[in-house]
Amino acid sequence: MVPKGSATDNVIDEQVQDTWTNAHEQEARRQRAVRKTRAREAVQAGVATMVGANVTAQDTEAFTREERKRQHELEVKWKRDAKVVQPKENKNLRGLCVFVDTHILNNDPEAAQRLVRQSHHQSFRRAQDRSLADVVVVADPIAPGERNEAVAILRGGLLCSPGYIGIAPRTAPKVAISFQRGLQLPRCIFVTSEVARLHGGMVDLLKKVSATVTGGRWRWFNDTAPERQRFLTTARARQRVNHTAEVATLVTSEEKNQPAFRTFVGRRTVREFIQSIRRVEQRFTHQGFCGR
Repeated sequence: MVPKGSATDNVIDEQVQDTWTNAHEQEARRQRAVRKTRAREAVQAGVATMVGANVTAQDTEAFTREERKRQHELEVKWKRDAKVVQPKENKNLRGLCVFVDTHILNNDPEAAQRLVRQSHHQSFRRAQDRSLADVVVVADPIAPGERNEAVAILRGGLLCSPGYIGIAPRTAPKVAISFQRGLQLPRCIFVTSEVARLHGGMVDLLKKVSATVTGGRWRWFNDTAPERQRFLTTARARQRVNHTAEVATLVTSEEKNQPAFRTFVGRRTVREFIQSIRRVEQRFTHQGFCGR
């Protein structure tokens, strides 16, 4: 047996140093890190002590922080993966009222014939009055016109292109935007005399739609002294129970900051009010490009 510290040991050390490469060094560091991680886990599991595992309190604290961060990232990933994306569905048009914009029928001579065939095939009814329509067919659902969009938002209807219901050629895009019903929540709406003068047609349409929908709970107040006082009393009562979102005051842009309407809750223009109740239902919404 060669005694320790002899010339043979020196020769062996020199040979080891010559053959030791960066790959060996990286592997050694990896193994040390693995042993240290296992020692920390053993300390946390209670099967080893910090002295026996050669782990300091700072190492354990740092490992705990890293482990919590890792667990949080895993939970976020699990929750994200658990969200099941609903597949896009075509809305069943059976029994629904379909309103087709006159611009489509005037520009396409065959659209009227296709509409008759599709109404029999899909069992929907054609509506001559847009305020009664569950489905509003327009040339471009992204720019449908204020009245068409208002009807679809209030009734929780469908804005779609002609190709969606089959009254356009097969190559036409099938685009649809489905809305949640805007009339499902009760509303107290005050209309100023200036809004009634400038936007009387739109206001009348909103009143007509809210009156025709079953279960609608919208109350309208005109700009008269008794109606104004009744609206302010109702608005204060809704504020006391934290139901301010149910109160709306339709004003013009100039009337928003006028002192006469400063005490009125929810001052909005007609356009802002319609957009505030706009809720898209993603399940039946089909995106695409219609062109203009």
